[in-house]
Amino acid sequence: GRLNATHVAHHMLPLFDYATIIIPPVYHSTTPVRISCTAGMRLLPPDEQNRVYDALFEGLREQSTTGMFPFTDLKRENVFTLDGEREGFFGAVAANYLRGVVDAELKVIIPDKGICTNKFGMCEQDAENVVFGPSRHYV
Repeated sequence: GRLNATHVAHHMLPLFDYATIIIPPVYHSTTPVRISCTAGMRLLPPDEQNRVYDALFEGLREQSTTGMFPFTDLKRENVFTLDGEREGFFGAVAANYLRGVVDAELKVIIPDKGICTNKFGMCEQDAENVVFGPSRHYV
């Protein structure tokens, strides 16, 4: 059967509340939105995933007319399931960002040396260890 789009969207709206605070209102309508689902959704067959995503997209678009969801640049193709490899990559990037190992532009921060100019520290021979090892950094 068909999912209730409003109900599906209401589960996601609290996650966007924080974004409405940190993104200035003038940019809400032009901020691209990507909803990348992870392991739990990979357990569902693709047709069931698409039913959920279609309902979520419809429900968020519906909420944009009420002002509850101001990010009107949402496109249906940007609601999808990540494969495990990409989920792991994004997890490593997020963990390293939160630890202060990479900055918002994904440039590696090397203690006492500043920020590398190339993404993921290609300016240092041992930069791979900065991003993906040793024990003081998350992977």
